[in-house]
Amino acid sequence: MEAPFAQRHYRRNALVIFLDYVAFGLGLALSHPATVLPAFVQQLTPSTLALSLVGVISGGGWQLPQLVAARFLTHRPRMKPYLIGAGLVGRPLWWGLALLLWLGFSQPSWAVLAFFFLVLALFWVTDALAVIAWFDVLAKVIPTERRGRLIGLSQFVSGLMAAGAGVLVGRLLGPDGPPFPRNYAILFALAGLSYMLGLAALALIREPPGMVDAPMPSWRDYLPLLGRTLRDDALFRQLVLVRLLVGLEQMVIPFYVVYAIEVLGFSQAAVGGFVAAQTLGGVAGSLGLGLVADREGTWRVIQLSGLVSLSAPLVALGLYLGGVRAGDGLSILFVWVFAAIGIVGSALMVGYFNYALEITPPDQRPIYMGLLNALSGTLVLAPLLGGWILTLSSFPTLFGVATFGIAIGLALTPGLREGQQRRTARLGGESY
Repeated sequence: MEAPFAQRHYRRNALVIFLDYVAFGLGLALSHPATVLPAFVQQLTPSTLALSLVGVISGGGWQLPQLVAARFLTHRPRMKPYLIGAGLVGRPLWWGLALLLWLGFSQPSWAVLAFFFLVLALFWVTDALAVIAWFDVLAKVIPTERRGRLIGLSQFVSGLMAAGAGVLVGRLLGPDGPPFPRNYAILFALAGLSYMLGLAALALIREPPGMVDAPMPSWRDYLPLLGRTLRDDALFRQLVLVRLLVGLEQMVIPFYVVYAIEVLGFSQAAVGGFVAAQTLGGVAGSLGLGLVADREGTWRVIQLSGLVSLSAPLVALGLYLGGVRAGDGLSILFVWVFAAIGIVGSALMVGYFNYALEITPPDQRPIYMGLLNALSGTLVLAPLLGGWILTLSSFPTLFGVATFGIAIGLALTPGLREGQQRRTARLGGESY
């Protein structure tokens, strides 16, 4: 039974998962696809296509392969070998890239870029396999009533470590840091070290065997199974719908800074304050929402994060309609927009993923988690939709459309509570 095993090994397994979460977060901060990696590519080429590939490979390379990974892992009794094996393939690759740069290889730039993109793709594709196994292990070894607090604390400490990593990145890439490409060699070497330390921690986890040991389903059986899962599981379908609707915040996020500078009249220097607000929002949200998950349920985390998400475009729209400009007393409210982005980001793991683990039949966790992540991956197109709306209309229209979509998603969240109560009662005996 899950409860006795999970309770018996809770301290060890919780510590292991905490260490991996923090170490992975630190490694990600040192090799972040939104900051560090675009800056690295820009040193090698001015191509906007190359810059856009960083985000495409990082996002698509992690989310889309999860459906393939889910098929491979379905009905496996133990996930730890695949979790560790995938990590041993992908995580050390950063050291190879670091060694290449440390030895001074920065030309020809196309060859360095090709190797870099290969490393990036292999890292995220292997992590797509690893994360499906990781979710299953997490559900097996951490009791539901303690899971939110553990994830929240892990995200909190990870956020603090990431903030410290940001200072280190600034110094290494600044004018007083080592010359290119050795500055990036140091960053990537440290990122690889952090990723591998996390993997070493995971190697110590104690995992009970699963309840099913059966052959991997064929593609002929697997693809219809994905469709049936969405068609027959109304609660899971509702979770996906809420995720996509509330996730429409993504279509506004890239334009908040532009709006702040061009419309509200903030200076470029204000961007630093916005980043700080987002970071603090993420750190505070991790702790607060983790406690909410354990005390009131993961559905409440989803609901609260939806409310916070709704508030961001409403504040931006309210400042516009009120004629507020930078320097006015009320302009300080715009900082909340970025704090809200941080809070909502911290709810993804504590809320949506944690909720999915609670309502998923144990023998189908890989399928459910892979499907949720793959469908959520369609939100990468949301900024394109936002840009199209902005091109045809205005900022108030963009904020209004985002508000409408998020509000619909928020209105669906009470149904998650009722469905979760019924589902967890039914699955209560299907644990390890």
